[in-house]
Amino acid sequence: KHLSFKKKLEKMCPHVLTFLCVCHSSALAAHAAYSKMSAYCDEFL
Repeated sequence: KHLSFKKKLEKMCPHVLTFLCVCHSSALAAHAAYSKMSAYCDEFL
């Protein structure tokens, strides 16, 4: 989907250890949850 810096680094250095950003992952999860809650509340009302 996206060619991120992490993917480029892993391609250049296959033995490097990379980790996801906890803050970014949390923000994406919160955004997805809010989107679903908002749609559900609109249908409910």
